[in-house]
This record gives sequence, C-alpha cells and structure tokens, in this order.
Amino acid sequence: MQPGTKVIYFKSYNFDPAPARIGYVTHLLLISGWVILTDAPGGTARIHVRSAHVHRYSDALWAAYQQWERNAKHLEEQHRRLMLGKVPEELAQIGMW
Repeated sequence: MQPGTKVIYFKSYNFDPAPARIGYVTHLLLISGWVILTDAPGGTARIHVRSAHVHRYSDALWAAYQQWERNAKHLEEQHRRLMLGKVPEELAQIGMW
C-alpha cells in the first residue's frame, strides 16, 4: 500500500463488531503497525487503524462483505425468533425440528 490507495477498513469505536468502511491511505506507520486514512482521495488525515484491519479495495471483496452483512442480519433475526420460541419456516421444512 502507498498513499492514495483505496482500502476497506474495519474500525470499531464502541467495542461492537466494526462495520466495513471505504477510505484512502494518507500515511503508513510501518514501525508501529498503524495506517492513517481519510474518507476522500486527497482529504485530511483523520482516521488511524491497525494495518491488520486494512485491506486493499476490490469490487469482489466489497461485494463479499456486503453479502456477509446481509447473511448476518438474517441469522440475527432467526436467532431472535428462536429465542421467542418461533421456529423459522425454512428450518421446519428441512426437518430440523
């Protein structure tokens, strides 16, 4: 990565799972393992993220993350319904209950 690279990064501000965001590299702090990012190309540096939480942007990776988000929401809804004692119809149809 170098300054100006478009990336997908994950940063949590409240210990909840971090949503993916798109940013642009402004500085690489290789010794400390941090990457400084901005929201727009050429913008002011304002976000610092550990390098392990930063991935080079690709349309395929972004689409995969969005699909993962949709699946996670569906699973959370299923879990909520199960906790209320309601069996989701798709599970009842495949004989799991």
